[in-house]
Amino acid sequence: MSKTSKKDLKIFKKAVRYYYKKYKLAGWHLFFVRGDIAGRADVGPDVDTRGVTFRIAKRWNSKVTKKKLRNAAKHEVCHLILWQLYSAGWNRFVSKEQLSQLNEQAAQHITELLPD
Repeated sequence: MSKTSKKDLKIFKKAVRYYYKKYKLAGWHLFFVRGDIAGRADVGPDVDTRGVTFRIAKRWNSKVTKKKLRNAAKHEVCHLILWQLYSAGWNRFVSKEQLSQLNEQAAQHITELLPD
């Protein structure tokens, strides 16, 4: 079992911001926390306030490395890309047209991310 440090949070934070910009996301207020969570990292967006908290776990089951921190950041930013679609479907507060629009937005983001 490994523990993350404040330095690891800084690396994670930098990577999240890098992928957030690279994947052309905008309009979210980013927050970062190192805490007691399951897994390596998670993301908690709030669609109404446009605030999103990225968290890394204080304890990991494997050795903490820069590569793993960057991969965790990338993975959580990808969750943010899909969040509105996921949230709408989960809450079922969505019309067929809205769901189609959210699906299209997610597909456009993913298309831009994938190499040719």
